[in-house]
Amino acid sequence: MNTPDERSALDRILDEGVRLFSARGFDGVSMMDLATAAQVSKANIFHHFANKDDLYLAVLKHAVADFSVQLAELTRNEPDFSERVRTFVVWHSRRLREREPQARLLLREMFGEGQRGPELAREVFGEGQRRLLELVSAGQKAGHLRADVDPAMVALTLVAVDVFSFLAAPTLRAIPEMAFGADGLALAERVSDLILHGALVRRSEASMPAQKSPGELA
Repeated sequence: MNTPDERSALDRILDEGVRLFSARGFDGVSMMDLATAAQVSKANIFHHFANKDDLYLAVLKHAVADFSVQLAELTRNEPDFSERVRTFVVWHSRRLREREPQARLLLREMFGEGQRGPELAREVFGEGQRRLLELVSAGQKAGHLRADVDPAMVALTLVAVDVFSFLAAPTLRAIPEMAFGADGLALAERVSDLILHGALVRRSEASMPAQKSPGELA
């Protein structure tokens, strides 16, 4: 069991690991770099981790730890499926922006820059993605989603749009028609509505006569 001092040192190692690896990548950070940034000795790092690979895995898990926790809380605390989806998208969008070093580290690994292999990706991201898929699948089983919709596609879309908005925010702000996409909360509302309600006009709506404007009624 860690003493308070050891726990504090471990926290610093993990936090500085997130910051350094997100900026420089795996090969760009030495154990001495990390020891200096965390204000510990190299021996202290090797007390907790057998080698750099073990350290990097722990740093990745540290960066993604709250993802599964948030999904579990949503499942327990939000009974309405549509509100559960909307709340997740809002939280995920805010998380990317408020915890940018963590987000960039995880995206670096997801996009293959870390080159640590698919086994590492499954170990780090598997639990969170499984919980997100369970959240969507539960909504389908409860009759909130069409039976022919693939829950995995919905789960992937919820995350992918947020990630694109996070990475492309400067470009989106420069395009007036798409500037809303740089606003994480505004995008979350629109994405949730699009996924839950669709973009095509329902047949019943399409067959209804168009509403006349007040000027046409006069």
